[in-house]
Amino acid sequence: MRCLILLFALITLPAVAAEDYSIISKLHRVALAQHTYVSDMEQYGVIDYWTPSLTGDCEDYALYMQRLFRIIGYQADIWLVKTETQELHAVLIVNDHWIVDNRFAQVQTKQTLRYRWVGAVVFYNNTGG
Repeated sequence: MRCLILLFALITLPAVAAEDYSIISKLHRVALAQHTYVSDMEQYGVIDYWTPSLTGDCEDYALYMQRLFRIIGYQADIWLVKTETQELHAVLIVNDHWIVDNRFAQVQTKQTLRYRWVGAVVFYNNTGG
């Protein structure tokens, strides 16, 4: 059901590049409304487990949204940050500007967040991608 709701949101989006913020914001709101936070320990019995999902923690949400935005043609990179309380947290940066963060209902920018930027997360598979 979650996939159908996101697919509907994609179908109803305007196809105008100038409206990137509204597209990014709409998809984030739709996905966040379906997101259920569950720690990796509770869900998998381990401290850290990364999988794209709307049921999970920050990196699971970031991975899910990264796939979604890349499918529709946006640049989407996962970054690790330190929050205001020095907790390690994963966020998604779309088109080098807009930050999709499961902690906030609104899309953010680096200027609106008091994060310390640790670094980008890079994944490699067996084909070098």
